[in-house]
Amino acid sequence: MDSVLPIGKKHGCFTIIGGFEVYQEEVAKKEIARLEQKKQKFINGEKVVGNNFDSVDVYDKWIQDWKSYKKYQCQCKCGKIGYFTEDQLFRKKWRDCGEKCELKQERKRKRIASYPRVKDKSYDIDYLHTTHESLEVLECIDENYEGNPVIFNKGRTGKEGGEVKVYKLYRCHCYLCDKEYQFLSSDFKIKNDSHGSKAKDGYYCKAHCDCHKISSFQWRTIKILRAYKVAYKVEVEFQDLYGIGQKNLLRYDFAVFGSGNSIKCLIECQGEQHYKPVDEFGGISQHKSQVKNDELKRDYAKAHNISLIEIPYTCDTYEKEIEFLKTAGII
Repeated sequence: MDSVLPIGKKHGCFTIIGGFEVYQEEVAKKEIARLEQKKQKFINGEKVVGNNFDSVDVYDKWIQDWKSYKKYQCQCKCGKIGYFTEDQLFRKKWRDCGEKCELKQERKRKRIASYPRVKDKSYDIDYLHTTHESLEVLECIDENYEGNPVIFNKGRTGKEGGEVKVYKLYRCHCYLCDKEYQFLSSDFKIKNDSHGSKAKDGYYCKAHCDCHKISSFQWRTIKILRAYKVAYKVEVEFQDLYGIGQKNLLRYDFAVFGSGNSIKCLIECQGEQHYKPVDEFGGISQHKSQVKNDELKRDYAKAHNISLIEIPYTCDTYEKEIEFLKTAGII
């Protein structure tokens, strides 16, 4: 079987190292043998797994197709071996052995290495030894953590460019459940998107522990407390404060601390479900339980002479909540 293209011919990253006969011997021969075995099983009336062929003629056609394939054995510059038809080998947009081609990956690494390193806006904010929601920031484990490259496509006539954002990477510990996490400096930003997939979620933040739920209302409050440098803790519980049924401890959303690390006041973010039944939060039955638990929290705070600040859901903007907290003497 003669090859049309000569051994040693190069194209892109490929060099032809074997003709059609190599492909027939190393690849097609095995497939033909497999089909011959299945054809014989079909003739014998045995169950054939992996084929839906309904006649011997179909098997014969497939066997003949494999015998007629003309593919060259080619080696990419990265060392990988592949088999390609002449049309595949000479198509314009495909001159290496794929996305995992080591040569292609090396070119990509060199290209990314040439991009400038740019500090993210969050880089100069020092989160070390601070508390973020329930996360204690224990240490900065990488001061030059490189994110994914940002590619700038300059069009057909220009060269592709880009940059690599640099962040700080922190190790964090949740004081509620003892889980540990790693977060980038940019993950601590509390956001409120006006557009995009997160717009409907209100305030949110990537850096958090999944051991408890955090509402948009609570994230907004945290954003304000942090902006005004107020010392606080979240999900605060007392060992003698149980909810109805005396099974589970109740938690206050926040405790604000004064001098000597003493509790200055407790804060509750009272969503709409605290004032009237809301289907999303369990409707009438859940509202009744909510009201009873809220009363237990009020009574406990009063009995222990701790001020309890309840922020109503009508404080539904950042500005309104700031005014409320200023009036309450929190900020």
